[in-house]
Amino acid sequence: MGNAEGVTERLPVFVYGSLRVGEGNYLRLARGNTVREVSAVLPRHRMYRNWLYDDYYPCVTDGDEGERVVGDLLYLRPESYEEVLASLDALEMYDPATHSGPYLRVKRTAFAADDAERAHPIAAWVYHASPETLASRTEDDRIAGGDWLEGRRTEGEE
Repeated sequence: MGNAEGVTERLPVFVYGSLRVGEGNYLRLARGNTVREVSAVLPRHRMYRNWLYDDYYPCVTDGDEGERVVGDLLYLRPESYEEVLASLDALEMYDPATHSGPYLRVKRTAFAADDAERAHPIAAWVYHASPETLASRTEDDRIAGGDWLEGRRTEGEE
């Protein structure tokens, strides 16, 4: 979602699935295009499996107190910010012109730890599941603990 001039606010991107540091889509789209990457938590959010072919990727939505999603904040390089964000939008099938797609880029507050291990709030872009995507999710699709990587390890899908 851009501002009145159509320019997107240059926020870090909170990622929680295949875009997490070291994962496949991170290596393909973000590696070398960040100035910093920080482990973070997205409070009051819940995570679901979003099945695609024979595998699943996570999707998130707003949740209740005590729920959280684990991920990383990617601080994109200023000189390639628009290009990389457009690539992330394309990966998530998000259309910023119509604010539509299976994932919607929304602004939320994540918490990152600083060098002293104190959590501090950071405004970030997050790809949320659209209402249509969420409509087909059930409690059986829920990823307990909100950590996609841990969930995949637990399920033996490393």
